[in-house]
Amino acid sequence: MIHFIYRISHESYPILNYIGSCKDLDIRIMNHKYRCYNEKRIEYDYKLYQFIRGNNINFDELEFTMLKKTKMNEPKRLEQWYINKHNSIENGLNTNNAHTSPEYKRENKNEYNNEYYQKNIEQIKIYNKEYCKLTWNCILCNKTITKCNKSHHINSIKHQKNIHQNLY
Repeated sequence: MIHFIYRISHESYPILNYIGSCKDLDIRIMNHKYRCYNEKRIEYDYKLYQFIRGNNINFDELEFTMLKKTKMNEPKRLEQWYINKHNSIENGLNTNNAHTSPEYKRENKNEYNNEYYQKNIEQIKIYNKEYCKLTWNCILCNKTITKCNKSHHINSIKHQKNIHQNLY
């Protein structure tokens, strides 16, 4: 299967630097245009599309440059190489890495989780408070338990005995 690594840019806006990959460049360009202007799409608020709309850039004036045509099994690795080369996350409009190695994920998991928690601490507290009000009925033990205590109950000796008794 052939994949294309492409770059979106505009001569008047050096920061408009986006790297992507696809199987069909024409369809991908149409998808970008549709997502840029369709408020119902979740992608509508992506940094790239906000920049295009915020600067009143005519979509048809964007430059789509094919950087590489490849038959690689993992095009995301090559796309990531170009993202790094053009520094398009820090100095461009890519918001995510295309490819993250398992080692990188392991090394940065705690950092990401801590950052996410700090940014969303109030929403997390509200969610947890509401979640703990929900109940779950254990039909084996004939007991109603809060969702917060469900895993504790499932691992309890009493519940395990009831499972064993109902199986035999």
